[in-house]
Amino acid sequence: MFSKKIFIIDDEPFNILGLKNILKLCFDKIGLPSCSIDDVVDIAYNGKDALDKIKQETRRGRSYALLFMDCQMPFMDGYETCWRVRDHYV
Repeated sequence: MFSKKIFIIDDEPFNILGLKNILKLCFDKIGLPSCSIDDVVDIAYNGKDALDKIKQETRRGRSYALLFMDCQMPFMDGYETCWRVRDHYV
């Protein structure tokens, strides 16, 4: 099915649900195999949790194909998270 997953990082559940629905429509539009969107999307509600998940996936030899991230989140905002993710992969 999919070799890499998509990661949504947002502190608002409504935004996450909306983006998941948009992704499902995009998958259907381009003819990707129908599957549960939950099987290809991981979620975190703040930057700190996102970094923990990214590091965990890296230790398993996996990475994300795409990250969708909010800029204003509790604990660690999207800007700081982005810099740390870049440091992690570079």
